[in-house]
Amino acid sequence: MSGGGGRSDWTETGRPPSAGSGGGGGGTGVDPCDIVSLTNLNSPNPAVVPTLRPGDILDVHLQVGPPRVLQARTASGQVAGSITSPEMPRIIECIRQGVTYVADVVTVRGGVCQVRIHR
Repeated sequence: MSGGGGRSDWTETGRPPSAGSGGGGGGTGVDPCDIVSLTNLNSPNPAVVPTLRPGDILDVHLQVGPPRVLQARTASGQVAGSITSPEMPRIIECIRQGVTYVADVVTVRGGVCQVRIHR
């Protein structure tokens, strides 16, 4: 497929393809940590995922490795699964800077749990 230079993953971040380029004039005020990403949990915990419902909110926690792992945890601290979004490196960097993210449960179908990661 051809494209105009934009990348499809930018649409999930809420940033236009030109964000971060250019210069001068006060900027757009776009925060590189203002990330929204839709993904499935990896290595879903079979004891936790069946208890989740759409609308549940999981905490996104950085487990310092090696390897570094983003985990989605329930309010009680149980690991529901890991997160490997294309935005993972940026999310990790932002967490290291003090930004907090959550993962809203969107759907649960059997052992598959789709979440939306955001601040």
